[in-house]
Amino acid sequence: MTITSHTPMKTIRFFLIPICMLVLLAFSACEKTNMPVIKQVKISETAPGTILATATILADEIDEVGVCYSTKQPSPTVSDNDGIIHGTWDNDSFEATLNLRTNTNYYFVVYASNRAGTTYSATTRIKTSLRAPDENDNPMPKI
Repeated sequence: MTITSHTPMKTIRFFLIPICMLVLLAFSACEKTNMPVIKQVKISETAPGTILATATILADEIDEVGVCYSTKQPSPTVSDNDGIIHGTWDNDSFEATLNLRTNTNYYFVVYASNRAGTTYSATTRIKTSLRAPDENDNPMPKI
């Protein structure tokens, strides 16, 4: 008469292999979130003290998007700035309007954040106008 018993190792292997397969399947099903990509940034003054910021922001998801600005910090960030304007993001197009002091130097960056992190554009420096341009400013030379 032979008596066989299950050894602990066989039992562990019996349960461990399916559990490992389930864990691997769960991790492979998770999609990786990529950092946002900011392109075609345009920041310009449309009237004295009024700034229009536009950009193309490519991302699967966005948690926060906006423009950081500063009068002192040449590279403003979400945590170090004079202000943030959130604007709108729709179909990869971002737009924000800022109403600021005239005759003042500003540094601007567009940013976008998701769970992968925060991306910043290059810094744009603009000195806002003192007054609205006049049609006689910089007249064409007479030939």
